[in-house]
Amino acid sequence: IEFNAYDKVGGLEKMRRAWRVVQEIRRRRYDLALVLHRTPLAGMLTALAGVPIRIGFDWEGGGFALTEGVPFRADAHEIDRHMDCLQPLDIHTRELQPELHPPSTAVKAAEAFLQPHHIDPRGGPLVAVFPAGGINPGTIMVTKRWSLAGYQEVCSGLVRNYKARILLVGNSDDVLIGDALLADQWWAASAIRSEGGTSLMLLAALLQRCTLFIGGDSGPLHIADAVGLPTVSIYGPTDPRLLAPRGEWHRVIHKPQPCSPCYNPITVRTRKATVCRQKDTVCMESITSQEVLAAAEELLGRKGYQR
Repeated sequence: IEFNAYDKVGGLEKMRRAWRVVQEIRRRRYDLALVLHRTPLAGMLTALAGVPIRIGFDWEGGGFALTEGVPFRADAHEIDRHMDCLQPLDIHTRELQPELHPPSTAVKAAEAFLQPHHIDPRGGPLVAVFPAGGINPGTIMVTKRWSLAGYQEVCSGLVRNYKARILLVGNSDDVLIGDALLADQWWAASAIRSEGGTSLMLLAALLQRCTLFIGGDSGPLHIADAVGLPTVSIYGPTDPRLLAPRGEWHRVIHKPQPCSPCYNPITVRTRKATVCRQKDTVCMESITSQEVLAAAEELLGRKGYQR
């Protein structure tokens, strides 16, 4: 049941849409709602719909519409924090990993997508690269992007040393970034472009076929983690302790600065948190291509690929 609170429509129209959501929830007669957002609006919608059990975060008194408020742990990893909402149901978890299993239709579509490119894992790894990111519903934060020059050097090294094929991922808005990344690159002709040509499930199925993912704190990074793909993630203004993939197959490149992380569950409520107060994003610019390439090569080595 979709309700986009970030749609740029008038207040009256937004109220109409919210009321339609309330009516649809009421019609389905749910027994339980897990409200995984801090805004009081989410709890109010389920309360107005008459859901008898409503569990969610009670953040600064915003859980007044819930039947069971759970403390919001701003310093906990996002997975663990959300799992806290299961505790009132006497469900206790530890160190869970995300899982995503694309349907067979998406798997077949991924095979068809890659078939013309003649991918042979024995010839070299297929590395997914996401150089864009930072644009999400309600938030624009391009400070999370690493430099195109850095990505170019990393991709060049992987193609040269491992005969890697580069799969560029993203949505239609990221095509221009992909064009800039490939400009004047000797390996550009072997790159595979998927920006704007995939659904979320097709993207997940494509990532399943890859050997490695490289990118910033983004949706594709976390999808890659959920399908079991090793990742090299590049963090700056956001906190990898709260957000980064966990486990032995994930490497985080992060250069903490006195001003970072400037975007976290506390500062997210201020608009200034989405822009760099230092004007130079030193937390991202200080990350070198050598560091990212070394992390990628380590994981590829563990996968059996040799230079």
